[in-house]
Amino acid sequence: MVPCKGVKLFEDGQRLFLTTEERHQFRDTIRSLDTLHRIFCRLMYYTGCKLHEAVEFYPNQVKARDGYVLLGTKGKNLLERFVPIPPAFTIELLIYLRPQTRSGSRPLWTMSRTTGWRLINDAMNKSGIRGKQATPTGLRHSFAISCFEVSPRIPLDHISKWMGHRKPDLTASYLKAFQQDEIESLGLLWNHF
Repeated sequence: MVPCKGVKLFEDGQRLFLTTEERHQFRDTIRSLDTLHRIFCRLMYYTGCKLHEAVEFYPNQVKARDGYVLLGTKGKNLLERFVPIPPAFTIELLIYLRPQTRSGSRPLWTMSRTTGWRLINDAMNKSGIRGKQATPTGLRHSFAISCFEVSPRIPLDHISKWMGHRKPDLTASYLKAFQQDEIESLGLLWNHF
């Protein structure tokens, strides 16, 4: 893959995002974590949120009836936005939230960004994922790239909204990386014939 302008997806020749296989390894590994840590990791996995958004996540940000979570903070770099989550994860969140207060006055968990980073990093290690991509940011990047992998493709404006990007050009830089990957894959395919 060739580096592209916008989002930094490569550093020193190494990618800074998870491949589809690595995402699936991570997903499978976090199934065995305790409830609190599993939900934290799944929030990042399914929404592509930034680490600070996950750490500062409040119970009242779950919009279960609509299958969304509210992310972002007005006035910061990211736009406030609703991000869809899978029905099974919605149910898991509701079950976890049931015994807790839903007042939303306290974050869902009490952890620092450092603890959140360590939690994601430990899950990556357990998944066998090592390298510069094995970070919360790598998980975020892979969420965006994964959105381009589904067929039919998810519209760019949807992905941009879910990522909280103010400028669609930033989201488009993920597409450039994905298209470059397709070009390289075609090269491998044609060499195979």
